[in-house]
Order: sequence, then C-alpha cells, then structure tokens
Amino acid sequence: MRNREFVYYLKAIFFTACLSLSGLVLAVDTDRDGLPDDWETANGRDPLDADYVLSAGSQHTCVSDDSSVICWGAPTAPVIGRLDKKAVDIAAGGTRTCLAVDGEIECYGPGWEIYPPIPDKSLNHS
Repeated sequence: MRNREFVYYLKAIFFTACLSLSGLVLAVDTDRDGLPDDWETANGRDPLDADYVLSAGSQHTCVSDDSSVICWGAPTAPVIGRLDKKAVDIAAGGTRTCLAVDGEIECYGPGWEIYPPIPDKSLNHS
C-alpha cells in the first residue's frame, strides 16, 4: 500500500510541475544585451543591435549606450569620464581601454589619450 501512495504522490508532483512549466515563457535576446527582443521591437529598438555594452577592468568599468562610452572607477584608473562615440564592444583592461568603433579598434589611456595605434586595427579580416 505504501508503494501505491508514493507513486500517487510522485505522479501528482510531476503533473503539478508540468502545469507550472507550461506557463513559462522564455524570452529571446538575440543581441545578448539583457533586453528581450519582443520588448526592444515594441519600444522601437533594434533587437539585433546591443543597446548596452559593459566591460570591467582592474581599476575601472565602462559602459556604452546609444551615443557614448562612460567609464568610472578608482582615481588612478586609466580612463574615467565620457567619450562621445558609439562602441559595439569594449575591453576595459589594467592600463587602457579598447573600443570597437565603426569597424576599427581604438585604444585609450589616461585622460582619453589615444594609445599608440594598433598595426592592423581593422575588424574585417578576410
């Protein structure tokens, strides 16, 4: 008799879990920016274009939105403040911050001074 009760309860738990999960809707986020594609489309955003890009270095953190890159952190951090450029990717490091802007890589050091140019800074390697 105990085995029957156990199986009954197990079936009841399984049925309840299936009902709970059937109402679960997983949001699709194609550009992996944390905003669901449905929400972006409903609010006039492009679901294939990341709205925000974030990177943390050892002394600072940078984020890019629609029109600029903003960095904050320790007073000794290499890059603090705002740069009016739209970056599609950011790499915040220990001594500089690099941005992917308009198909090229730009690196900045203290005070948003451009770092020595990278020999092949094009992102189009064919």
